[in-house]
Amino acid sequence: MKDLSLKLLILTAVIAMLLIVSIRIGYAPAGAWNSWNMVVSQRLARALIAICVGALLAISGVLTQTTVQNPLASPDILGISHAGALAAVLTLTRFPSFPMASLPWVTLTGSLVGALALKLCMGKRENPIYIATIGIALSAWFAAITEYLLLSRADTTSNALLWLTGSLWGRSWNTLLWLWPALIVLMIAGVFRQRFNLLLVGHAQAHCLGSNPKHIQYIALGCAVLFTALSVAVCGPLGFIGLVAPHIARRLFGGRHQWLMPGAALVGALLLLVADLVGRTLLMPVEIPAGVLTALCGAPYFLWLLLRKECR
Repeated sequence: MKDLSLKLLILTAVIAMLLIVSIRIGYAPAGAWNSWNMVVSQRLARALIAICVGALLAISGVLTQTTVQNPLASPDILGISHAGALAAVLTLTRFPSFPMASLPWVTLTGSLVGALALKLCMGKRENPIYIATIGIALSAWFAAITEYLLLSRADTTSNALLWLTGSLWGRSWNTLLWLWPALIVLMIAGVFRQRFNLLLVGHAQAHCLGSNPKHIQYIALGCAVLFTALSVAVCGPLGFIGLVAPHIARRLFGGRHQWLMPGAALVGALLLLVADLVGRTLLMPVEIPAGVLTALCGAPYFLWLLLRKECR
């Protein structure tokens, strides 16, 4: 346990150091290098958003993998991020002058509608295979409609395409305020973190231990949905954080949720903070969206996981 606590402290220290680096390094217009307003309002807020969103996506990945009982699952298979993307693209293509500051409202609403669709399609089914299959089907459906909108309104897709890459560009303190509901959901997830372990042993064994696995499954799934919806509303769809971070955390902290969840949160925060820092400094003043970098690094890791699993 001391080793696990030490690992948490080391990850926290690394994130703190990278936060300082992220504040000090970056592109600024001529004459603005000594502007405290730029440092605080842009770089610090953006770095804190990266930390929070990375942590939320990582915890969502842990809970999704636990719910569907598949280590290769990610929050993307629930259809929540695709539903939010569809709502955002629909708004930006049909109303090109729609203010970007109000887009999180639209995205969050779309994500919650996607969650409602998932629940209605699930019905009373609690089999993890049904949840994953329904989520994949809904994701494909939402993605197909999104692609149609992009093709049918090619002249108004610039903002939509930028948002779909998953970026922290232009995010500020006002954007960070969107994440405050996650604190409430985090407290709920923290209360049930040990009970989430029961989902790993199967429903029959959980019943024998005196717990209701169906209720625990819905709580885990609900927390994962809300974390994903808030993250998509703030930064757009960011791929592979919810897949990669839980696997790295399991190697460091094991499979018990009381250690896995905080460990994955720190790993996810670190991954997105590094992706954002590299993306905005590698080709200054040109910026590479964080979602592009997470996909470039996450896709090979995902293939390695598949090949490793197949070889066993």
